[in-house]
Amino acid sequence: MTATAAPALTGLTVDFHNIPGAMMRVLNSFTRRGLVIQAVHVAPMGDHHRAHVVVEALPITMEQTIRELESTVGVDAVAPIESAQIERLLTVSR
Repeated sequence: MTATAAPALTGLTVDFHNIPGAMMRVLNSFTRRGLVIQAVHVAPMGDHHRAHVVVEALPITMEQTIRELESTVGVDAVAPIESAQIERLLTVSR
């Protein structure tokens, strides 16, 4: 019997340039895959912006999303969010 992965609550931190359309391109990377965004927090970080995005997704879907974001115009860095920070983001958004 083969075990299949189940969707899990996970998230990414995305650093991007504040240029027209950049935030929409970041969020579209999630929604194009049919992922429902559970929480988003965006703040300026000097001349850039940082978005924390929480979704429920399969690990393979997150790998694909990371690859897409890394090749997206205006995105500088993508990193997973630790579970404690995910909980804080969900608490603030409720």
